[in-house]
Amino acid sequence: MIYRLGDIEVDTSNFRLSENGSTIAVEPQVFDLIVYLIANRDRLVTREELFDNLWTGRVVSDTSLSNHIKSARKALGDDGKKQLVIKTIHGRGYQFIANTHEVIENTETLKTKEIALSNPAEKSIAVLAFADLSPEQDQEYFSDGLSEELINLLAKVPELRVISRSSSFSFKGKNKTAEEMGKLLNVTHILEGSVRKAGNHLRITTQLIQVSDESHLWSETFNEELDDVFRIQDDIAQAVIKQLRLTLLGDLTKTKVVDPDAYTLFLEAKYLNQQHTRESNLKAEKIINESIAIDPNYAPAWELLGTIIFAAATTYVREPLREGLGRTTEAINKAIELDPEYAPAYASLAMLNIGDLEFENANSNTKKALMLDGGNSEVLSIAANVASHSGRMSEALDLLDQAIKLDPLRYVLYLNLGIQYIMMNQLDEAAAAIKKFNYYQPEAAIQHYALTNLLIRQGRIDEALIEAEKEPDAFWRLLAKNLATFAAGKQEEADALLTRFIDEYGDEAEPNVAHLFAARNEPDQAFEWLDIAFQKHDPSITEVINYPDLSNLWNEPRWDKFLVKLRLPKDHWLIDVNN
Repeated sequence: MIYRLGDIEVDTSNFRLSENGSTIAVEPQVFDLIVYLIANRDRLVTREELFDNLWTGRVVSDTSLSNHIKSARKALGDDGKKQLVIKTIHGRGYQFIANTHEVIENTETLKTKEIALSNPAEKSIAVLAFADLSPEQDQEYFSDGLSEELINLLAKVPELRVISRSSSFSFKGKNKTAEEMGKLLNVTHILEGSVRKAGNHLRITTQLIQVSDESHLWSETFNEELDDVFRIQDDIAQAVIKQLRLTLLGDLTKTKVVDPDAYTLFLEAKYLNQQHTRESNLKAEKIINESIAIDPNYAPAWELLGTIIFAAATTYVREPLREGLGRTTEAINKAIELDPEYAPAYASLAMLNIGDLEFENANSNTKKALMLDGGNSEVLSIAANVASHSGRMSEALDLLDQAIKLDPLRYVLYLNLGIQYIMMNQLDEAAAAIKKFNYYQPEAAIQHYALTNLLIRQGRIDEALIEAEKEPDAFWRLLAKNLATFAAGKQEEADALLTRFIDEYGDEAEPNVAHLFAARNEPDQAFEWLDIAFQKHDPSITEVINYPDLSNLWNEPRWDKFLVKLRLPKDHWLIDVNN
């Protein structure tokens, strides 16, 4: 949707505010505030409504809201005295009063959108996040996990299109009707429910809603003990299928039997792992190990452990690389041993193959994962990563595009997309993707580091220095500050930061040190650190060589020799870069 007021356009699809084609920089929350006021411009919007809809679940002061209003006015050429765009209704709230209209898109685009909205695919369903009605309100990870397991079960049913978790869960806490959600998700039916857990007793209430008229087709309450939770999952899924009157090609896949206490811990670890911070990664590892100690025969728990450890050793650099990769390999192989058809385990194994420069095995395991579960956005995302590390950059973009189409609200995909665009030097596209990720997960690691890289390449050095300081993770913040400070010409400070980075992280982050020396155009040191990374089989090396800063090494005779040593695939984009 694009709104226009005078020369200013508000593009809600691309999170862009512009005037005469030039982008107006605003913080995501300010942009969200502008969009909300425009969408409700026919009425007064109270302060309480803004708190509820824009800061759901977060404590925000009146002063903070006033500052956001001030920033919104400034971006739109207004101020508190004129109030020609946003009017304050004292003691009550605000109203958007500027003359605004929606831009009509070209006929073909509009026609496509109308078809998508008015004719959702038949036999389609979205499973919303079940509400946690437990007395202590402490079972969100359990209720979310139950909903997710239902999604996974239903996704195995032939002829049924099931919306992915991230998109379905995006409506958590939002006051939208079934018809509104159905149109946005393009489905015919919605399954919603609640979980109340008291001691070992579960009460799960579900209801199936037909989107077209919001009628309740079916509802049921399950009262069971926790020991029977997996049978309950199957019962609910089978009841929904029966109501939808589908002709199934075989029985619905049953959930794997697992100890209920272990499963509860598994759900909690998975919930933490999706927060994408160093602290949540550490907590997730502790909890998933507790789960495995109770029940060591559940394949998804081992795969999750492997994923968590891999991130600990590579993304968060919080444990020795070789030890971390070794433990990851053991966990992933155990998952495959327990369940030879568990697709995410093969996708994770492919990334381990990349670290060993076994590109053929990586592609083979990726293909197997896609064959087993090609509709899984996580599998597609890892496949994109494998393609990128293998030098097939356009393929990586295509796979990420598929993942986003399947799961447009799985926010980490936008960060992955942004980083991929940076490696391909498509900076405007990278900025749009990363800002979209930041809008939804502002506390997650790496995003401000990525934006620092982007701003440096755009020549916006002062902004890069500010962006580097925003990075919440200590490792990535120091890396970002190194790049921005050197780009700013602050040689003495940059040298001190480089020494500090090597002292603190040099033993586990050799590819990143090589990147810093390449950015500084110091090829001898860059190749020295690349060789160390090669000897240690660091999986990050095949990502770092794709960074634009490494182009400073391309004219060195050692560059082509190093690429040969990596045994890169023949179709890797760097093979012919100097030809």
